[in-house]
Parts: sequence; structure tokens; C-alpha cells
Amino acid sequence: MDKKQNVSMMVLIVSALALIYGIYMYIQKERYKQEDYALYGNPKEIDERIKSDMIVASAGLMNRCQDILSGDTQWLQNYPSQGMHARNIAQFLAPYFQQQGYYVKQAEE
Repeated sequence: MDKKQNVSMMVLIVSALALIYGIYMYIQKERYKQEDYALYGNPKEIDERIKSDMIVASAGLMNRCQDILSGDTQWLQNYPSQGMHARNIAQFLAPYFQQQGYYVKQAEE
């Protein structure tokens, strides 16, 4: 890969991670309950904080998101089309994924 391809790949990776993080933040805001956050505890060190973050994330996903984990896409019907966690971000990134050779399923409007 040349320098331009490396930069394009890094932009794609960072954009994809930002999109995934945005989706996760939306799911967390909409579905997680206080008992999920209570698992965080009181970590002091960075490794303890990372572990606590993972515990909360996994507990919330397992307890609140079986539909998503099962592969059911019906939850996307309620996913916002505007705002911080908007679908338009994913639609914006679709051409970049396609340019790299990835298949991107078109969203139903």
C-alpha cells in the first residue's frame, strides 16, 4: 500500500469505530438500566476502569439487547435518522466502505 491508501484505510477504520461507538452510545442511552451501571464499581487504576467498562457493556448487551445480538434488524426501525447517533452517518460512510471493496447493504427508507 502506498501512503494515500494507508491514509484512506486509517480514515475508514477511525470512521467505522466512531460509527460503532455512536451506535453503542445510542443503545446504552436507550436500553441500559441503573443495575447495569451499578456493576461499574469504584475502579482506581486505568486497567480496572477498562475492565469495569467491559463488564457494564457486556452485562447491558446480554440483559437488554438480545434482539440485536440475535441478528434481528427490527431495532433499526427506531434508530434515529437525525442527531448525534443518526443513520445518516452510516449512509455517509457507505461509499467509503464500498470503495474499499466491502459490500454495503442499502438501508430501507
